[in-house]
Amino acid sequence: MENQNLGTYKTVLSAEQDIVSDHKFQKDYVVPAAVYLAMVKEAFVINTSSNELEFLEVSILNALIIEQDVPVNVFVELEQDGAVYRFKVVSQKLDKNSLHVYGKIRESSFQREDSLLLTEIQARCKEFIEKEAFYKRYERSGIYYGKYYKTVQEVHQNIFEFISVIESEKINDKSPLYPLSIFPAYMDGAIQSIGSIYRGDEKIIYVPSFIKRIRILKIPTGKCYCYGTTYTDSSKNPEKLVYDLTVCDERGMVVMELSQFEMKRYIIGLR
Repeated sequence: MENQNLGTYKTVLSAEQDIVSDHKFQKDYVVPAAVYLAMVKEAFVINTSSNELEFLEVSILNALIIEQDVPVNVFVELEQDGAVYRFKVVSQKLDKNSLHVYGKIRESSFQREDSLLLTEIQARCKEFIEKEAFYKRYERSGIYYGKYYKTVQEVHQNIFEFISVIESEKINDKSPLYPLSIFPAYMDGAIQSIGSIYRGDEKIIYVPSFIKRIRILKIPTGKCYCYGTTYTDSSKNPEKLVYDLTVCDERGMVVMELSQFEMKRYIIGLR
């Protein structure tokens, strides 16, 4: 990521990169929301040197599709407003700009010392899904994850809550995109885990649309757990689904939270 001018940061995304090529919907390479947020985080750290941060009121708009052999310039625009930075993520194709994400980000003074009671949660979540069966569910809906994004190792669930094991097996620490690489693998794994308690029509998928708050206390690494709860009944295929997600390390210490994470309905075939 390079600083173009005050408050603007550029990254080039291409189908040659794992963070793009390992995330497909039908035949398209689609950049996931976690990559946009990783870009914003890196731009924010360059400005503030702070790794403890929180996103506020994040709106996720148009999907960015990357074509083979056609790299795309993606820009993060930061504008300081007191203690808060407003951000936008914009791509540029043939002199046409598209807005993908916007919201606010700030340093976090929030300190969380508590931990999740992993054994108790697993005891409530009686149903078990192993990795292969979990990803087969997505493939039936036309969503394909490559090795980089296949971070969900297993899930324990009941109707309205789940706990998944997330661990990345493919992060190249020699890649120039390494600072961007760790965060999307784990955040997208947390978002994927939501699929374990989806009970609606497989021809209807849900895509990220809004997140009220994301707190990042520490970048997840190694073996982590994601605990999620839902506010809505997915079996009725409502217009949107809403979740709270908490990611913790192997000891149960909280490292990241996504509060009031909304996903909007998308009917396959209507593009």
